[in-house]
Amino acid sequence: MGLQLFFAQRAGENELILSPEESRHAFKVLRHKAGDKLNCIDGLGNMYTATIKAISEKISVLEILETVKNFGSHPWHLHMAVAVLRNPDRYEWFVEKAVEIGVDEITPVVSMRCEKKKMNVERLNKIAFSALKQSQKSKMPVINEATLFKEFIKRAGEEQRFIAHCDLVGARSWLHRSLIPQKPAVILIGPEGDFSQEEIASAKENRYKPIVISGNTLRTETAGVVCCQIVSQVNSV
Repeated sequence: MGLQLFFAQRAGENELILSPEESRHAFKVLRHKAGDKLNCIDGLGNMYTATIKAISEKISVLEILETVKNFGSHPWHLHMAVAVLRNPDRYEWFVEKAVEIGVDEITPVVSMRCEKKKMNVERLNKIAFSALKQSQKSKMPVINEATLFKEFIKRAGEEQRFIAHCDLVGARSWLHRSLIPQKPAVILIGPEGDFSQEEIASAKENRYKPIVISGNTLRTETAGVVCCQIVSQVNSV
């Protein structure tokens, strides 16, 4: 069984403060009291063992006893750029599973065939944080606001660039054979209806390598999760 983790913020050299939501859960639901020890994460990569100095339904103050840096971290960087979906529940499912498996940054991409143009990033962050605690990690992935496809592919960077699509015209390589371990990667996943041929061509012009991730046709959110798993496995060998 994993550790019970709470989100906390540094309030000084040796103190932490729980958010009102976390404090309420510790106090009202779990019945913690002063003197109890809690395991806390800060979303920045640190895990703390701390003793409760004061606790209430609104705020709790803890004294740090031990700090573990890079708790639950992985030695690679993965940026998933996944098209905005018509059903937000499906995108939320992707975010949850991607965080559990391992992802460092997520950008909802607005491509030509997307029916929606926006995402509730605040809600995605809440889902990501819950998944972070579930999977025993301490560093929150960055979740960006929805970005136009044509703007996203022009961003600077030396990371490996991949685009997963279903168009049978042109060569595609298997992701697990193309990925260089330990090197940062960004992977584009298209919407329902896939990327257009114009978008695929534009991505290739911007150094995105077309890839195959499965012998089957996958939903957008499933494809995103499969990519996270492939990247994790390749980097863990």
